Amino acid sequence: MPVSRRSRSSRTTPQVGIREERGGRKQNKYEEKWNARFKELLDYKSEHGDCNVPYNHGKLGTWVSNQRQAYVANSLAHDRVNRLNSIGFKWTLASPTVPWETRFNELVQYKAKHGDCNVPRNQGKLGEWVHKQREVHRKGKLLQDRLDRLNGIGFDWTPLQERSKKRKAIPIAQVQSSARNENVSLFDANVESVSVAAGTSGFESNKCEGEGRAPGPALTLPVPSGNFCCNRGTESDDELDEIGALIYDHVMQRRRWSRGVPGCFSEH
Repeated sequence: MPVSRRSRSSRTTPQVGIREERGGRKQNKYEEKWNARFKELLDYKSEHGDCNVPYNHGKLGTWVSNQRQAYVANSLAHDRVNRLNSIGFKWTLASPTVPWETRFNELVQYKAKHGDCNVPRNQGKLGEWVHKQREVHRKGKLLQDRLDRLNGIGFDWTPLQERSKKRKAIPIAQVQSSARNENVSLFDANVESVSVAAGTSGFESNKCEGEGRAPGPALTLPVPSGNFCCNRGTESDDELDEIGALIYDHVMQRRRWSRGVPGCFSEH
């Protein structure tokens, strides 16, 4: 006679109950173990003032690390999260601060290998540290003893890249002023090589000295425009450009002529 469905169910019920009972005991065992570690953590905090147990600090250190990993994975029970929060448990730890002396010694080793202290900023922690020293120095907040030690190893406070950026940032007016001074200097440097005939419309080249040779061919060059100002320092940019062009043409013609007359206008 076939076993009824009801009798089958009644036979398996004790087995299910046994499995549930075993699972309950196992869960209680894990709970007791967790509570025991939690109590150890309380003892650690009372002694050290925090819950930052090092990972290599025995089973408690491993347990603390596991709690953080379970929290990140969102698999830590809510009541356990609350209990850990209640004692000031930190879920993330900042990187340990490296002493200034340690980074300085790393920089000394870098210089011995590369010949300078210009560690690229993207080259790990040392590059960031070097950049920070320049920033603190720029703000005038770097301690004097640290400043002296960095200077002692030839630390460059403005590396090439920063100097290049500063040059690019020079105002246009300053660049124009520099060009004006260069053009005036060019005029002063060549004024002895150019003779201006009063009342005439051209320039003449100087005579050869000590050779008794005839002067080179006269250079008939146009005089600067009518708005040309004779007072130094008040010339316009266009006038300075025109002066520079006249002098350049004159000098180049003298050089070409001197090559055809040996001993005259020789270049040193």
